[in-house]
Amino acid sequence: MDEINFRIVHIPTEKYLSDDEAKIHVEPYMKSLKQFIESCNLKEVSISFLKIKKSEEDENYPEIEELVFQVQSKYSFNNSPSVGKQYNYRNFCKKWKNLFLPSPSPIIVLYENSSFINTRHHSDTSVEYSSISFGTLPHNDKFYVYGSSSVANYIDFYHDTRKVIIYYLNFQLSFSYNNIRNIFVNIDSSPYEVFFDLCNPPLIFRPERRTNRYSSYVIEHRTAELSGCFSIDVDTFGRSNVLRVSFKDAFKAEEVIGRIHFRCSEKPVHYIHVKSISKSKPIDRDLNISHFGCTYLMTAMFKRNFTLAEQASNIDTCLYDIQKLALQNAECLEKSLTLVLAAIDSGKIVNYWHEIEKQFHYYLSNSDEINFGHYVVPEKCRLIRRVTLTPTRQLMWAPEMMFGNRVLRNFDSEYALRVAFRDDNNSRLSFVAAFADENVFDFAIRRPMLQGIFIGSRRYEFLAWSNSQIRDHGI
Repeated sequence: MDEINFRIVHIPTEKYLSDDEAKIHVEPYMKSLKQFIESCNLKEVSISFLKIKKSEEDENYPEIEELVFQVQSKYSFNNSPSVGKQYNYRNFCKKWKNLFLPSPSPIIVLYENSSFINTRHHSDTSVEYSSISFGTLPHNDKFYVYGSSSVANYIDFYHDTRKVIIYYLNFQLSFSYNNIRNIFVNIDSSPYEVFFDLCNPPLIFRPERRTNRYSSYVIEHRTAELSGCFSIDVDTFGRSNVLRVSFKDAFKAEEVIGRIHFRCSEKPVHYIHVKSISKSKPIDRDLNISHFGCTYLMTAMFKRNFTLAEQASNIDTCLYDIQKLALQNAECLEKSLTLVLAAIDSGKIVNYWHEIEKQFHYYLSNSDEINFGHYVVPEKCRLIRRVTLTPTRQLMWAPEMMFGNRVLRNFDSEYALRVAFRDDNNSRLSFVAAFADENVFDFAIRRPMLQGIFIGSRRYEFLAWSNSQIRDHGI
């Protein structure tokens, strides 16, 4: 018998205010997990908590971590020696899914190299898909679809350059492997569904072939809108952080996933069982928490993607609870929201509403040590809120330390925003400006410059710029 090792990500439905409390309450869950794993023909099962070791400097620094179980076991599947070990992992995943039907199964994370097809190719081109969809995975066993197209086409995976190009009608959707936070696979689905959790939305290009007297060439026009079968606006496209691709050939898709795994520093792959539900995007709420710093960070989380909004069973109740925490201690809440915003950016598989309250109580109990009353800001520096404007999103960042200038010396830094203009892949817009459609600049530059940026009850309008900011495409 050979070893088969994997991980299980657990998202508690209950709210725990500390890591120790969570571990105490999930001990019975671990015992039941062991029984389920043994039911899938695995032997000598050992389950333990996966604890991320911190450095000495960060030992007392709070951090949002997923609740992960490390599983070590041995398998005894009846298959011929010619079948690779990855077949045993896939067989286990199918048994795992069937064991919990009709309910969803816990998330399985495969990370060992032996669990993937290891064949090196520089690229996989013309991989056929039957449909693509944009939405979000709120980790409640559902995939919410905000826009979908059943127009079949193909995808090119360039493993050497770590780049993906999706062909849809006369458009190309492009993103790099570095843009992939997580990969989710819907177990034993037909067609084979793969979910890419992306940091930033794909770049949309409209290629145009031109010819001259010497040769023909292609100009890629940058655009921000997908026309055709998609009924999805620019804002929904930007905040739909999960791209679902339905592959026609399951074996080919597994080969591609294996090659992405090996080219992305052995990126783990999550195997899940989810149902897709088509719905409209969540309605944006008018936030006006008593503390503006908390209003700013909550707005930042809602504008990142739709995950936080979709995790709320009742969004109005959740926001009311946030308001009560702000009245209790706004500084502790602001600090906890900063951590949760970072967790959203990193794609942590947790319930973010629970984490807000959990981190709040941590800071509340350690307020004497942290000393929120006085930030250590050097004399010539200021804490400035920063916003990055892209063709599809407004990315709001936690306050950062910046050197003061003539503007900040004459105006209150509390009411200042530093703004940068970028493309969706964080590159400068000047790289695509020569062949870009007008809609690329509407959301990123024209509207905020003319109408301002609205955050809570505040409206930020253009004031001034410095030479260094202009060189960096900012104001």
